[in-house]
Amino acid sequence: MILDVRRMGTGEAGERCLTGALTALGVSVSRAKLRAAVRELDPFPLPPRWRSQLQRRTYYVPFVNSLWHLDGHHKLIRWRFVVHGCIDGKTRTVTFLKAHSDNKETSVTACFKDAIAKWGAPSRVRGDYGGENLGVKDLMERLRGVGRGSFIQGSSTHNQRIERLWVDLQRLTTDKYRRVFEHLESQRMLDITNPIHMWALHFVYLPQLNEALAFFTNLWNNHPIRTPGLKNKSPLKLRTEGILEARSRGIEIMDNFSNDSCLDDGLRSFAQYGVDFVGQTRERRDDDPHVHIEAIDHLLPECLLNASLQSEWRAQLPPSWPPSDDFGILAYGRLLELIHAHLCL
Repeated sequence: MILDVRRMGTGEAGERCLTGALTALGVSVSRAKLRAAVRELDPFPLPPRWRSQLQRRTYYVPFVNSLWHLDGHHKLIRWRFVVHGCIDGKTRTVTFLKAHSDNKETSVTACFKDAIAKWGAPSRVRGDYGGENLGVKDLMERLRGVGRGSFIQGSSTHNQRIERLWVDLQRLTTDKYRRVFEHLESQRMLDITNPIHMWALHFVYLPQLNEALAFFTNLWNNHPIRTPGLKNKSPLKLRTEGILEARSRGIEIMDNFSNDSCLDDGLRSFAQYGVDFVGQTRERRDDDPHVHIEAIDHLLPECLLNASLQSEWRAQLPPSWPPSDDFGILAYGRLLELIHAHLCL
């Protein structure tokens, strides 16, 4: 079971991530049995990360949904994949995580609206200056008002709550796809300058990647958090307790249209609100927040945009989840064969 879970998206993760993954799948295993299994699979584990952990100034926001952190993960940008995500600052609950073939404002805003419907509206959102966030900024200012920091823009270094999430997402999920895509390039099965190759890559891997992100989200939201004072509670457990605590103080977190001024709790300045002052938790980000992905539809043969043909190929090559042993490489190769046969190349 643990080997299957790792193949879906935990890699060489340790006990806590595996606890979250198994909980998300509805499997209950005692801590002693899980620890024994991890030791058997990893007889020479890496030293615990907490030994080199840096001291940090305490992060503080008063309630659930007081502040969400919004950002994009660009580690697969070479292959035209962008992951957009959002996390609740108080509980670390991931409110959405989705991959797209573009970095458009409409894509991010659609995800954000779905997250509001599921988790309730935040009082504020912190994000960078990327143009893809402007729709969320407009929505938050219409929902919560202007001049109160409804959308706080700043450097990605001030968005450490979600930047830290990206560290684990890359380690457990997106790095696998990077290695697969690099392998396809090394075997000359993939040419990133060829629009047909890129279309085929997204046809096969975008659904699979989003399944992996959904799996990671469930894992993350159910994993016990080590931070002192949180008593190994999961983000979802913290969220449930936080909602009940707010309700006991007359605050209804899930009411999107209530007066949320009570959530300010002494807030005076937005510049440092929700900033986690820590040492670098990962390599310094060197990508431009204004990432633009050029459309390639106009470069494709018109037949590839035919919905009936796409449905026919999808029936032959359904999204693979859990991922196949070859991680979709055979499906990608088969799709290229179908395209070449259809185009008589």
